[in-house]
Amino acid sequence: MRVVGGALAGRLLQSPRGTATRPTLDRVREALFNVLARRVPGAVVLDLYAGTGALAIEALSRGARRADLVDRDRRASSVVRRNLANLGLADRATVWTLPAERAVERFAAAAFDLVFLDPPWADGVAPPVRQSLHRLLQPDGLAVVEYEAPASAGDWEQGGLVVMDQRRYGRTHLVFLAPTTS
Repeated sequence: MRVVGGALAGRLLQSPRGTATRPTLDRVREALFNVLARRVPGAVVLDLYAGTGALAIEALSRGARRADLVDRDRRASSVVRRNLANLGLADRATVWTLPAERAVERFAAAAFDLVFLDPPWADGVAPPVRQSLHRLLQPDGLAVVEYEAPASAGDWEQGGLVVMDQRRYGRTHLVFLAPTTS
C-alpha cells in the first residue's frame, strides 16, 4: 500500500498484521481524492475507523492542514503513528485510540471540513456515530462513508445529513454526505 497523490505520492504505508484491518485500495483512494480535490487543501480532517491512516495521510499529502485519526485497536493506532512519523506528518496529526462512539463525543465541539468513515464492513457505522456525525462537520463540510454494499440514503438523512453523491468501485461503495444546513 502506498500514498497515491500529493507531496508524498509513492511512499509506502505499513499495515497491521492479520485481517482485522482492511485498508482502502489505492485505486479507490485515488478516485475518492479526485472527487475531493478542491476540498482538501487547508482542510481539517477526521478519520474515524482509521486502520492504517491511509485516508487521512492521503489528505495530508494533498495539502490538508491537520488530521485527527481514531481507531479502537491499539495495534492499528501504533501502525498509524509509525506511518505518520515515517512520512514526517506527526506534527500535523493526532492519533486517538478509542471507539468511534467515544470519539464523536470527544469532538462534539469541533468542526471538521472532511470526515472519513471506513468501518469494518461487517459492523458498519455505529448508530451513535451515525446520529452525531452532522454535528462534527462545518456547514459546508463533507463526510465520506465506505461500504461493501450501497447504503440506504434514508438511514443518513434521518441523522441531519443529506446524500450528495454515491460512487461504486468494484465491491466498494462510497457515500458522500453533507449537513442538511449546507
